[in-house]
Amino acid sequence: PWAPHPTPEQVEGAKVLSDRREILDRMPKNAVCVEVGTQTGLFAAEIIKRASPQELHVIDVDYSMFQKDIVADAVAN
Repeated sequence: PWAPHPTPEQVEGAKVLSDRREILDRMPKNAVCVEVGTQTGLFAAEIIKRASPQELHVIDVDYSMFQKDIVADAVAN
């Protein structure tokens, strides 16, 4: 059942990161990744540069703000 707060067992060993980009350096390389709510694609480019995914799926309800050139530049480098 859903609980409003995690139990001590659920957070045992958890780490607090000061920035969401830090998690990208801890992710396994060559993994399959997904970004939900990509908006412009700026963080998707960070995922590509820092996590080197085998595949990256970007999901959003509206891609009108998505800037393909940002992601293309990250793939090219």
